[in-house]
Amino acid sequence: MNNKTPNKTKQDFIRPKYIIALILIILLPITGYYIWQYFSQSTIIIEPNIDNVQITLYSLPSEDNREETTSLNRIYLYENETVNNINIKVQPNQYYYITISKPEYTTINTYYYLQPRETVTYKPNLQKPFSQKNTTFPAISPNNQDIYFVNQTTQDSQKFHFSSTNIQTRETITLEENDWLGIEKVIYSPDKTKAILKVRNFAYIFQGGGNQPDPNHPEQTTKYFPPSIFYQPDIPDKELMTFAYDIDTKDLYYLGYHIENINWLDNEKIIYKYQNFTIFDLDTDSPDKVSTLNTSKFDGTGWQSIFDLKNTIYQYSIILPSPIENNTVLLATIPIEPGRELNTAIYSLNIANKEVKQLTDKSSYDASWSPDGTKILYNQLDPKLSNLPTLWIMDQNGENKRSLDIHTLVSKTHWVSNNNIAIALPIQISSPDNLSGSTIPPNYYAKPDTDTNDVLYIFNINSNQLSNQFTDIFDYIVNINHIFSNNESIFFLNAEDQLFSIDYSQDIIQ
Repeated sequence: MNNKTPNKTKQDFIRPKYIIALILIILLPITGYYIWQYFSQSTIIIEPNIDNVQITLYSLPSEDNREETTSLNRIYLYENETVNNINIKVQPNQYYYITISKPEYTTINTYYYLQPRETVTYKPNLQKPFSQKNTTFPAISPNNQDIYFVNQTTQDSQKFHFSSTNIQTRETITLEENDWLGIEKVIYSPDKTKAILKVRNFAYIFQGGGNQPDPNHPEQTTKYFPPSIFYQPDIPDKELMTFAYDIDTKDLYYLGYHIENINWLDNEKIIYKYQNFTIFDLDTDSPDKVSTLNTSKFDGTGWQSIFDLKNTIYQYSIILPSPIENNTVLLATIPIEPGRELNTAIYSLNIANKEVKQLTDKSSYDASWSPDGTKILYNQLDPKLSNLPTLWIMDQNGENKRSLDIHTLVSKTHWVSNNNIAIALPIQISSPDNLSGSTIPPNYYAKPDTDTNDVLYIFNINSNQLSNQFTDIFDYIVNINHIFSNNESIFFLNAEDQLFSIDYSQDIIQ
């Protein structure tokens, strides 16, 4: 029996060392990388202004993917009852997208790119809307303490009421118990004691009744509903009717359904365009076809024709009386068809002597008066910039025209004072300070309801300075519209018909 240990070769002793070395070669860099990752981690500190928020953090593969939601990778979700501050450790050299939300509040989003060991503190300021959805046609009441509006008061889509909300207490009351279904436009008198109502005639619904087949859906029957206060049996279905409404007395006056454009000359008198044919009707020479500019008392009495519009170029879309001179009105248009050169201009009309004066060149449209009636804000399209809508300003007589180099619609502006204009400007989330006009959607001038991410600015017409009113309040609001104000706050609607308010500096109203 041979008890000698077998001879081991040199290779037998070296092989385990190689294996261990190989393992170390592989593990050490990986371990070092994770150690470096740990000590080079960045920190995001989030300090919301309210409790019960949801915080979601996403990583993005690159800056180019900032606005592509399909590329977002959620890496953090936080929901809690109370929040002081939240510290989130993240890997450096990456883009991060943060969204903070809470039911019935605004949702705020932001982006960060973090360097190694960098710490950022984000203090989102979530705001609760002044009112929830279904707030339409708002305006400050005569006492300057309430807001009038038309709202959908129940889940029933056929229940719309005229209501008022106190600005301080947020208490809402119903001013008109009758249903306001079919309302498409409300134009308040200057003192807000009366209103012009444009109502779509839903004849089948307005006539009242129930337990009968719906002519559009014979297999369905409807529940009983009372006749509408807007029911006019002799008016064709789906026609747009015009009414005058006295808010104090609740009296309703039917004015007609061939009234295309209408506005207030003062608190008791209206001016409107009556036309019983369309602009596409080629046979306009018929004596039965009428197109006139008229005035009357707000209830339709005392009617007087002041200007014949038939067979003229004056096919206006809007009528804008001067806030200080009852005899002067602006006649302007609003584009209807996108991608079409506008042969339109803005005119002034003297009602007393019927003199018409062209104030602007073609491709200008829409307008608004300054409160003192000395300035006119209007839109000018530039064919060289794909009909990009630009804000211009001029004196009331058409002199001293100048571009503000701001690209948005007059309908998304509001004169806060004689020298300051609130303006909703579309932005890119990734480049919020880019106001070059590159964020304007194609054919925006003909599609003003296109959703855009807007920021509210105030522009001073003397200094040409823009002041961001959303700083530390909102990141942006989708499709700001219907802007109005009192001496303390600016109010506006968003795409979901939520009403918001923000305070502004008293210096602005000077």
